[in-house]
Amino acid sequence: MKALSQHPCTSFFSILLLVAALPGVAEAQYVVADEAGPGSYGYDDGEITPDGRFGVVRENRWMTSARIYDMVSGQRLAHILPNIGHVAGVCEDAVAVTDTRAAVIGSSLLILDLTNLTTPVLAEYDIGYRPRDLEITPDGSLLVVRGGAVPIPAGPGGLFVFDLATGAQLANAPGEPPMYPSSRHSFDVDSVGVTDEHAVCTSVIYDGEIAYTRVTIWDLHPAGGGAPQVVYETEPLSNSDQLGGPHDLSITPDGLHCAVRSELSIGCYALNGAASTQLWHKRLAGNPGLFGDSALDSVEVTNDRIATISRQSNPDYPAGAQVDLFDMSGDQKYDRMVGDPHDLAIDETGTRLVVRTHKRLFLYDLTDWPAGEEIAPLHTVSPVWSTHTSYGAGMDSVALHGTRVVSLFRVHEETEVYLHEFGRDIFEEVAHHTMADKPLDVAIAPGGAFCAVTGLHTVEVIDMRTGFVPLTHSPLDTGWWPWCDGVAIDDEHALAFGVGEPYVSGWVSVVSLFDAPQNYCISSPNSVGSGAHIHATGSASVAANDLGVWATGVPHSQFGLFFYGADANATPFGNGTLCVGGALYRFPPVTSNEWGVAGTQVNYNQLAAAGAILPGSTWRFQFHYRDPAGGGALFNLTEGLEILFGI
Repeated sequence: MKALSQHPCTSFFSILLLVAALPGVAEAQYVVADEAGPGSYGYDDGEITPDGRFGVVRENRWMTSARIYDMVSGQRLAHILPNIGHVAGVCEDAVAVTDTRAAVIGSSLLILDLTNLTTPVLAEYDIGYRPRDLEITPDGSLLVVRGGAVPIPAGPGGLFVFDLATGAQLANAPGEPPMYPSSRHSFDVDSVGVTDEHAVCTSVIYDGEIAYTRVTIWDLHPAGGGAPQVVYETEPLSNSDQLGGPHDLSITPDGLHCAVRSELSIGCYALNGAASTQLWHKRLAGNPGLFGDSALDSVEVTNDRIATISRQSNPDYPAGAQVDLFDMSGDQKYDRMVGDPHDLAIDETGTRLVVRTHKRLFLYDLTDWPAGEEIAPLHTVSPVWSTHTSYGAGMDSVALHGTRVVSLFRVHEETEVYLHEFGRDIFEEVAHHTMADKPLDVAIAPGGAFCAVTGLHTVEVIDMRTGFVPLTHSPLDTGWWPWCDGVAIDDEHALAFGVGEPYVSGWVSVVSLFDAPQNYCISSPNSVGSGAHIHATGSASVAANDLGVWATGVPHSQFGLFFYGADANATPFGNGTLCVGGALYRFPPVTSNEWGVAGTQVNYNQLAAAGAILPGSTWRFQFHYRDPAGGGALFNLTEGLEILFGI
């Protein structure tokens, strides 16, 4: 590694004729994996506590159990077995957490005290056969559970509200009928939604062979005081029970409305204390048919819009998807699409909707409300056709952050992972790679820097800024059970989990997302946008020797240099600012790719002695790049990146 005696451009122009390809991708810091032994059905749900301290997963054995992990070390801290209950079966949401409590449903309900891992069971309850869902109120005080069917002989079952501080049961209401035949309706995705004041639960009701959805609304804090109360419930006599079995629900961000999707209809409910009620209940345009398990998520909302997807199966549309949009008064718009529906998501601004069928991605404007009944997408793209729909295509297959969307398409035994930008109301491909595994789940960290994708036996981390993959890890050789949740993520770690060989194993992996680097100084506008930015992947561990530095927003096909030094600086230089001071050390030149990304691998064993990176030292990095179209000095720089290195 050569030191630069003056500014980093000293040697820059002398190396412009050298061609440097992007380096191999660095591995992110992998913490630890835990495997379940023989007799386990693996892990099918998990959550990270809001403070990032613990990860809690549900293990599926003949009797379900809970495992608690340290999210820094990856060590398993506790394994809690139930004392009562039933065979649990599949469950879409089985774990909910606060910083001090965890709730896990399965064979029973376990309420766990995370401040006392020696004896963590605060309470345990029989909540019926095959419970479906649970949610904790945003303030962390109450737990709402949609329990399972009433066993034979009759026993506990139905809907429940619990005090999380004490573990006490506060209220119970009837729910599922005795031992209902669950194969008669599509497996519901979400069946509990909560605010601090209200809870909405759905249950399946049968009239002979016909399934209906019953909607129950709780007032969690009645005006007169006392225990939570059921203040509204649909019923067959008024035709307010929704058509078809329950499938999904979503509460608006302002907490004033809830949209409930059954297999054949959509309902909008006002959440208004004792006056809570059903505002309207409608069929979808053209009366599309049953899901056939094609759509995993089926409804999303903003404060003034409801978006829902359906599977078309009538004679005019024998195979395809449909999206219906509603305002809160029930005004309805629709569009019909090719491919089986699988997932949908709304961006943070509430103005754009992305729908994924097994053939295409569709982008819709939620603010434009045309006069007619039909709407059209802003843009659609077909990156690849998925060879599978339903659970075989994974649990979630679309995730959004800002104006970037990650989508998963299963192609035989592999997963095609795409990163698109839609900020200009068209899908522009940013990156694409193939994961050598069937898809399971996808989630983006709240800060938007990283995305975790899981397969049946694999976890991958995607840098959302660069589109590159800093980690691919396969704890097992094979996996099974493609319809469970597979990942939870915060800005520091990912908790990934799944099922190994049928009925014999499972896996949990904890991965550090390396959020320690800090940007400082400024990046100046260039010929392609507001400026280029510098990021890091891997870890700050000198022993791991896995650091990669990356620049995004660079003009494509341009030469550049990464360099580093010990001191901070802020001196105008070229068309930008020199953010690193003192003696400067450069890496070999690189060329930005077609997406304006450049990167290099840092090998601590090849650094100059004067620029040695040692544990406890702090170094600052920057990228200097050619920008002929930018005029002026014809070159520019990213902002700086500061990293404190450890052992």
